Amino acid sequence: MKKTLPKLLLTLGIAGAVLLMAGCEQKQSSAQGLLSDTEVSTLESLYGHKQDAVLEGFGLSENDVKESENLLGCWDVSTSREIAGKAFDPILMYDITYDENVLYGQCFIFSDLEGTKQDEMIQLAVSLIEEAQQQYGEPSTYPGFSERLTADGTTDALKSGEMTSAKEEWDVGENTLLTISIQIAENAQAETGTGSYVQAEYRINTRDGDEWDAIVKEAANE
Repeated sequence: MKKTLPKLLLTLGIAGAVLLMAGCEQKQSSAQGLLSDTEVSTLESLYGHKQDAVLEGFGLSENDVKESENLLGCWDVSTSREIAGKAFDPILMYDITYDENVLYGQCFIFSDLEGTKQDEMIQLAVSLIEEAQQQYGEPSTYPGFSERLTADGTTDALKSGEMTSAKEEWDVGENTLLTISIQIAENAQAETGTGSYVQAEYRINTRDGDEWDAIVKEAANE
């Protein structure tokens, strides 16, 4: 059977994890903004590598990360990253289908740990979109995709509950796909965004299993 790169951060998995993280201790922010070109290059150089090499490449120690109890193949980083004025929780994402886990991406999640109003969650997603446009240019999202964050009427539809999710994508670096998305929990109230989250996900831009296998093998030989 042909291997395909897994997408572990599914909507239901993330939403459940967000709810479970509500009591977590707030982390201190050590970096700001979306990933710079240099940071994207560093991430790309670590695709397909195992945990030890990943931590060394990011300048982290084993004490700086903890395996997620809620997301399979994900490791929480102890320091947050400030994006658009909010502290996002970084997560390292690993493909667990190999003998040892290998890195395929990194994401940053902001959830409503302090009862952030739903309108503020939506505005945060819009702010990330604007920051990404300034830094990376126009999105590469498929034009016919029906839940684009930049489409007319999307923010109103999110506020009214007509839509519960929306996203935009960018091709960044040499081989990375950035997805900025918002998920509104079905039980969220208008006053708060309880159970909702905003996410910026950077992952290797391939769905080809043979290409991914080759990247993993090359990383193992470095």
